[in-house]
Amino acid sequence: MATAPDRYTLSFQGGGRVNVRADCNRGSGSYEVNGAQIRFGAIALTRMACPSTSQDAEFLRSVVQANAFAMDRGELVLALSDGASMRFKPAQ
Repeated sequence: MATAPDRYTLSFQGGGRVNVRADCNRGSGSYEVNGAQIRFGAIALTRMACPSTSQDAEFLRSVVQANAFAMDRGELVLALSDGASMRFKPAQ
């Protein structure tokens, strides 16, 4: 999805919190895990004006659609409610 994947990240914290980077915007929200199911709560982001080529809004819409997750070869795969998926590599 993202043309610059390092600008679109999730960082899971203890206590059900997640830090989000969506291109030029950053923020945080909540998440819950139950077995292989995952659900994200509201995510509050800064409102910087990203370049017109940014996929920040699409990224955020996709993240909140996540309903399941799995690990595949060390990468996090989020399954979305529309049948698509998102894949995240570990931070370097």
